[in-house]
Amino acid sequence: MLPLVKGMIGLVAADSEFWFDNHWISDATTVPCGMSRPTVQHVQHVELAGYSYCASHSRFHRGLKLYGELPPRTILPSAVWNPHGGRRRPAVMSGASQAWCSHPRVLTYFTVLRRSGLVRVSMFRRRWVAGCAAVLAFGLTACSGSSSGSGGVSPSATGSATESRYATPLKGICPSTVVIQANWWPGLPDGYLYQLLGPNPTIDVSKNRVEGPLGATGVRLQVRAGGPATGFQPVTSLLAQDDSILAGYVGTDEAVQASGRQPPVAVFAPYEKSPLALIWGDPAWNFTNVAEIRQSGATVLASASGTSFPDVFVREGSLAKSQVDTSYQGSPDRFVAADGKIVQQAFVTNEPYLLQHDVKAWGKPVKHLLLQDEYPAYISALAVRPDKVSTQRACLAKLVPLLQRAQRDYVANPAPVNQLLLKVVSTLHTGGFTLSSGLLAYGNATQKQLGLIADGSDGVLGSFDTARVGTLIGRLVPVFTAKGSTPKAGLVPSDLVTNEFLDKAVTLK
Repeated sequence: MLPLVKGMIGLVAADSEFWFDNHWISDATTVPCGMSRPTVQHVQHVELAGYSYCASHSRFHRGLKLYGELPPRTILPSAVWNPHGGRRRPAVMSGASQAWCSHPRVLTYFTVLRRSGLVRVSMFRRRWVAGCAAVLAFGLTACSGSSSGSGGVSPSATGSATESRYATPLKGICPSTVVIQANWWPGLPDGYLYQLLGPNPTIDVSKNRVEGPLGATGVRLQVRAGGPATGFQPVTSLLAQDDSILAGYVGTDEAVQASGRQPPVAVFAPYEKSPLALIWGDPAWNFTNVAEIRQSGATVLASASGTSFPDVFVREGSLAKSQVDTSYQGSPDRFVAADGKIVQQAFVTNEPYLLQHDVKAWGKPVKHLLLQDEYPAYISALAVRPDKVSTQRACLAKLVPLLQRAQRDYVANPAPVNQLLLKVVSTLHTGGFTLSSGLLAYGNATQKQLGLIADGSDGVLGSFDTARVGTLIGRLVPVFTAKGSTPKAGLVPSDLVTNEFLDKAVTLK
């Protein structure tokens, strides 16, 4: 696909009577693309297009930056690249870019996206040699940015977990490298895994992975980024495709939906309560449940994919279908434009901080309704394929208690791991996704305050309440069946979760 795009750009550029103008202008604009789910699942395109918050446009988006080299009287697009990489890293260079070198003079005017917003760089004239050198430099940068190999791996000191703290022997019992698949870029939910990494993990930029000794267990731990890093493929699909992955993050709703085709079994619940919430900015609103939101008639902005609670609430009558807007893609622009008089889905550990501290157009607190009481799904539960419950039983029996202890330790002292998370995210090519120490500290404090990480109903850290899972199954099965993703017939909690491998002595108390 990319060679075709490159070739067509070159043909359009060269087939113009204005190709031989002495002065050209260079400019760029973001072109949103890859909005459908099938499109974004193509890793090649997602890596190229990027997905993150663009401060200059006040929105999250996925798209290419269309770079135009043009005479004053026409438009000759000649290159496209990730909009968050700036002018230094074009992804696809056309033949027109190289032909640019034949022009005696070049008048360039370009824009650069930065976190603080749109920065305009003044016009300048350069000799054609300078133009050539720039284009070649851009192309070389693009190649080096996408290459794999030893150059893409950099060591990093963590200071997170001491070997003496995690010394359960796993060699010969677990795979030599325990591979965990996350569902997004590294962040707050990954803290307990990074707690287990040894003193000098490596950051593999080319493959979006972090790997190091798993304490003093005799095996290694590899944590793979997900979401944009894997073309937005569901973790259940990755578990089914790649046998080297031992476990991955799977929420209850995804597990129910996938149960008919790629059933996962969750073995550890990092979160007892879900951080999923609804937020708003109108000070006159004080919602205490979802039904009150329906009565107000407020628009509820939610995502069209990866989110099931709006469908559940509409089916049960808690929300009216007419008030649910599923065009949300992570951007705060609708929230700001509505002056907060809109209800938006969010994670209570994330969006409230970003709106108050990072979105300058808002810059104040918001109110929230935690959905735990009305939609108590387990998020980012660590799940394995059903066959691995049997084949890796001995490994899971020793590994899961280590995960419990790592979560307890991270909650008690998150600062060292947070420093590692910041380094990893700043090192990987995340397409504009960033973390800050303030956001992580806010998330840690919010998790404690709201009891999101807590002992289960049986008093054990990381356990599942099977009655809770059973209720969710009953609510979700009709929703997915109506959408054509029929769950497993006769689905029961034991198909999706197990407490078999937990150490009942590990608690937060």
